[in-house]
Amino acid sequence: MAIYIKSLFQMFSVAGLDGISRALGWAILLALGLVMLAAALSAWATSTFAKEFFLHLIFNSAQALGLVIALIVSTYIFAPTSILYGLLF
Repeated sequence: MAIYIKSLFQMFSVAGLDGISRALGWAILLALGLVMLAAALSAWATSTFAKEFFLHLIFNSAQALGLVIALIVSTYIFAPTSILYGLLF
C-alpha cells in the first residue's frame, strides 16, 4: 500500500510541485476518511442486526471507494477532455 502512495506523490514531484502534491494527497485522504465515516454512520443508522450492519458497511464502503476513485479519475481526464472539446469548435 505504501508504494502506491509513494508513486502518487512522485507523480507530482516534477518542477517543484511538491506543495501541490502534498495538498492533493491530504485532500484525497480527507475525502476518503469522510466518505468512509459517512458509510459507517449510514450502515449503523439503517441496520438492526449485526450481520445486516456488516453487509451495509461493506456495500456502503464499496460505494464510497468508487465515488472517491471516480473523483480522482475525473480530475485527470478533465483537461484532455476540455482540450478535445475546444478543438471541435
